[in-house]
Amino acid sequence: MKKRDTVNRVPDEAGIAKQVAEFAVGVVFASIAEVPRRGEVVAVAGFGRFARTDLPARAFAPLDHRRYASPSDARLKLERVVGRGV
Repeated sequence: MKKRDTVNRVPDEAGIAKQVAEFAVGVVFASIAEVPRRGEVVAVAGFGRFARTDLPARAFAPLDHRRYASPSDARLKLERVVGRGV
């Protein structure tokens, strides 16, 4: 399911205008993405928890055989998913 599918379904289920649904869905997804950046966890009851995961820097050697280091990175990770016995 994509964001567009959610935006199209919400007006039918909630009986609101599509523009209002698009705004509301956008705010929810933006919040889920923003809160873990601050180091907090987003817990959606009955669905799962989203948290920031820090990835360490990695070394790699491309075709010129020199070693380079990639910077460390942070990703958004879904920690639990419904239906996995959690």
